[in-house]
Amino acid sequence: MSQPAETPSDANAEEQPETPGGILMASREVRWDAPLPPPELLQAYNETLPGAAERIMAMAEHQHNHRMRLENTQLEHERFTLETARTVANGESRRSSLGIAAGFILSLVGIGGGIYLVDGGHDWAGLTLAGLNLTSLAGVFVYGANSRRAARRRENSPEV
Repeated sequence: MSQPAETPSDANAEEQPETPGGILMASREVRWDAPLPPPELLQAYNETLPGAAERIMAMAEHQHNHRMRLENTQLEHERFTLETARTVANGESRRSSLGIAAGFILSLVGIGGGIYLVDGGHDWAGLTLAGLNLTSLAGVFVYGANSRRAARRRENSPEV
């Protein structure tokens, strides 16, 4: 706790003699950097108004508790936001993995069906099915690469 700093507002107040019929006026300013005033000042408050020191202490405790509740609420909000973001990212990753697996299975079925048709004597139908399937896979790959490149550009470009 820092000590109170006393600074007279009128440095010449003590040097001026009292004049007959005149009033000498002096003032003093006290400052401190703490949540509570120094004990001497609390005692002075208590002498002026009994119970004032207790009320000042209760007010400081109430303010401390209020600040702690606000900080805890903010921490809980930040924790919830991080957990939500993690859950969303995990869900997106899972959906992406399921989509890749489904695409792989459909591609295998399409290419396998094309091979089956070619083996069964339906050359044009089999080649068309297998060719369209391979073309679709290439198109999805190119589209995904372009989408990722565009997303990186958006992330790296300055905000307007």
